[in-house]
Amino acid sequence: MEQVFDLEPGEYLISDESDLLDFTDFGSSDTTETWKRITAAYGVSLADVGSERLVNIFAVITQRRNVH
Repeated sequence: MEQVFDLEPGEYLISDESDLLDFTDFGSSDTTETWKRITAAYGVSLADVGSERLVNIFAVITQRRNVH
């Protein structure tokens, strides 16, 4: 959360329903810049995940780390 959203522990709340849109500017639906940061930090893109749910993004990141 710090690398992608510049949020410190305690500054956010996530659940299994949390989505990237929950962390965009109010009224915005553009997650392009967020995906650029995710891809740069973790090598994962929207095409890899197929969803903007955080739980799905975390699962793909974890899966890739376990393969190497």
